[in-house]
Amino acid sequence: IEFDQVSVTGSPQFEPHFDPGLQNSRCEFFREHNLDPQKKYICFSGDDVTTSPDDPQYLNDVAEAIQELNTNGHKLGIIFRRSPVDFSGRYDKVLRQYQNLIVPITPKWEKTGEM
Repeated sequence: IEFDQVSVTGSPQFEPHFDPGLQNSRCEFFREHNLDPQKKYICFSGDDVTTSPDDPQYLNDVAEAIQELNTNGHKLGIIFRRSPVDFSGRYDKVLRQYQNLIVPITPKWEKTGEM
């Protein structure tokens, strides 16, 4: 996949909240999250423990694959985005093991309305 073939999309349920004024450039995003501009990152979005109980293993598998690719000259990293309803420590072991590869970024969620 070529770089110009990638576009960012969102889930339809979030479309009413889309605000172009909140967009950052790649440079700003990398600076804000202390990311290496020489790397290409994939985003791993975790889900909650009920919906996707094996996510920590999936993250571990992705990290192993990326680490192997990097030993062959690639410059890749992983951005980890936790589900906003997952307050568990179930990813902690993988995040510690691959702390030089995985960058956790907390989503900017704001509660609106009543539940």
